[in-house]
Amino acid sequence: MKTTAYARANGAYQSGAEGYGGYWWLRSPYYNSSLYARFISISGDNGQYNVSGYFLGVVPALTVTE
Repeated sequence: MKTTAYARANGAYQSGAEGYGGYWWLRSPYYNSSLYARFISISGDNGQYNVSGYFLGVVPALTVTE
């Protein structure tokens, strides 16, 4: 998933390689430490990272429409 211009302007990383996106936090915490949360990497894999990571964006859990 590509990052938005707003997210990039606020420090979210966006890969320059074709077919890759940015890094995204998930709602799910890492099971072994409260200092880590799950994320999706630029290649679509999931992992865990310290919650102080400043280059990860946030994806909404849902979209509300009228």
